[in-house]
Amino acid sequence: MLFLVTLVCVYAACWWPTSDYGMADVKDFIDAQPAKRCGNTVLVAPLVVEVEEYQYPDEPVGYPFSPAVRRCYYVSFFGYVAKLPWERSFA
Repeated sequence: MLFLVTLVCVYAACWWPTSDYGMADVKDFIDAQPAKRCGNTVLVAPLVVEVEEYQYPDEPVGYPFSPAVRRCYYVSFFGYVAKLPWERSFA
């Protein structure tokens, strides 16, 4: 029982490092990919970041064009960033 309480406390203590460093790591990870830009980022839970991704088309048909917006979830674990399989698309 003590082990379980310790794990929960360690997970809860990861809130502050994720808000400072994890959100910046996720932004850098997304901005490094071609044709993607990072929008608003929200800390959902310790180690979990919600991001609005803007996917720009390779060749815009007309100007101005609107990018495709997706809300994606990422796990940031002290420099390691992984995308979770859940996402929502907006028109």
